Amino acid sequence: PESGEDDPYTRDVFHRLCQWDLVATDLVPLVVQYQDDSDVVYNALKVLTFLTMPVDPESDDLHVQCRELARIKDCFLANDAVAVIVGLLSRPLSRYPRLSEKDILVVQLVLTFVRNLLCVDSAA
Repeated sequence: PESGEDDPYTRDVFHRLCQWDLVATDLVPLVVQYQDDSDVVYNALKVLTFLTMPVDPESDDLHVQCRELARIKDCFLANDAVAVIVGLLSRPLSRYPRLSEKDILVVQLVLTFVRNLLCVDSAA
């Protein structure tokens, strides 16, 4: 992988961030505490979307990755943070059909994140 990317098979960055419990200790509290600051929520969402990308079935430690994704999903659902993320759609969608480039990016990111959460098997 290029610098700044996580190897899709070993997912070393993913595992390290999960070890640090970054989602529960930092990202979800940021989203909930600063829900009125769309820039903070948007930037947290970029990291969260990266962390929740579906697991490659050929990757290492498949079971561990699935378990960590289930923890991330549960953390989000327990803190009503999903509502804050979905709330990011209100401004861009209010401008439909005249969406700016930034509006389109926000909509794509939110929908990708929601898709990622829906793909997580909570029974993992």
